[in-house]
Amino acid sequence: MMDSSWFADVEHLPPSELFSIESQYTHDDFDRKLNFAFPCYRDEYGNPWVFPVVRVAETVLANDSSLSKEYLHPLGYETLNQSAVSLLLGHQSRARLESRAFAIQTMSATGATRIGAEFLAGTLGMTTVYFPEQTLEDLGSVFLSAGFKELRELRYFDYYSLSLDIEYLLKDLENAQAGAVVFLQVSGHNPTGCDPDSSEWEKIADIIASKQLFPFFYSPFQGFATGDVHQDVEVVRMFETRGLEFFCSQSFAWNFGLYNERSGCLSIVAKHAQHVNPIRSHLLKIAGNMYWAPPSHGSRIVAFILEDKILSEEWKASIAGIAARLKQMRTYLREELERLGAPGSWAHITNQVGLFCFIGLNQIQVEYLKKQYHIYMLSNGRLNVSGLNMDNVEYVARAIYETMGVIPSSYVMSVAM
Repeated sequence: MMDSSWFADVEHLPPSELFSIESQYTHDDFDRKLNFAFPCYRDEYGNPWVFPVVRVAETVLANDSSLSKEYLHPLGYETLNQSAVSLLLGHQSRARLESRAFAIQTMSATGATRIGAEFLAGTLGMTTVYFPEQTLEDLGSVFLSAGFKELRELRYFDYYSLSLDIEYLLKDLENAQAGAVVFLQVSGHNPTGCDPDSSEWEKIADIIASKQLFPFFYSPFQGFATGDVHQDVEVVRMFETRGLEFFCSQSFAWNFGLYNERSGCLSIVAKHAQHVNPIRSHLLKIAGNMYWAPPSHGSRIVAFILEDKILSEEWKASIAGIAARLKQMRTYLREELERLGAPGSWAHITNQVGLFCFIGLNQIQVEYLKKQYHIYMLSNGRLNVSGLNMDNVEYVARAIYETMGVIPSSYVMSVAM
């Protein structure tokens, strides 16, 4: 007799690698286990960190009896939207002053990407998007779920030099299909930690303009790369001053520590102010159909901080401190590996920037680190730099050194290729 359940043929999907690692780590009873796979920032003691200005903002908002729990507008808290545009483009942005730039509040950067992709596919009829090959798989899935038909890769990273492969990136952009979307991370590239420099971004912009490609920026780590929230988005501002139209997904999860508040924005720059309201009307429909209204608490926290001069400066100082610590831990890890005589060059550790480091280990070495030393990271060798501290950096360096003695990189490369 056939099973009458509607769900009889539903197959169990495998868990994501990140969730699988988290489960393995949780059930590991080794007293010196270390987890570098997690996606969030941790302080020097390995603890989740709440920005002091966030605590201040929450206290003020909690005591504001004028605030209710009514729905926000489907496009979000307008004070946040305006603050997000200023944070991204600067107060003196021409597009902002000419009312050609605006933002809508979203469910962090992933939600912003989904809404933007829905608009590009459903309203503009776009079907093809180009991603640097080292891009999180779930972002590609977002575009496919939104109606895109083709995901195409751009060569981005050189596994031998462990650095940006700008030559092939430019070549692939030159060969891209006109009218397609190009998805580009702004700073602190996840997972490689490799960003183009200013001159390289200029070349990228030249090709995008000449090939009539549509740039879709992704900015979840503003401030984490250089420590300067303005310098980290120079590329976006360069595109704006060139008169290019674009979307940008912004997240306030990392740079405000508001991971579970799902606070973000989709910022849009158009060539003409008269295009803003028609675009906004379509985004309103998309957001309304998807979840009706975004959450209020995180959006009010971010807006409160950005609109207060004193808190805003304290927040920027916290960002600078985080970036300095990440840079320092990169230096310590590199120096320790070099002191031990680990084979090869380790300059890539300090040449890369931001929260994540492509350490240069392949899947076999990563698995060995997990089994022998209880050190967890993603199988592609991505390491969350904030997980390093003065108590564990020597242990991590020695574990990597000893692993490479057992499993040389040349062997791993031959197996993986």
